[in-house]
Amino acid sequence: YAEVSSITKDPYGALIVKLSNDQTWKQISTSRYKLKAGQTIYIEKGALSSFLLGTDDRNSTMRVKRVN
Repeated sequence: YAEVSSITKDPYGALIVKLSNDQTWKQISTSRYKLKAGQTIYIEKGALSSFLLGTDDRNSTMRVKRVN
């Protein structure tokens, strides 16, 4: 679990999420997913060595990859 510090978008519209633990994650999936700064999220390991970002209050996730 970590807290979202800031959210930006790349030129193609994918979300870039910076977390309070100095990790940066970039959205891979094309689905829309709303996040805001200060929100608590989790990162979990998915199938085929992928990672999923989600929140406890929502039943959906988005596929992400670690940038740094």
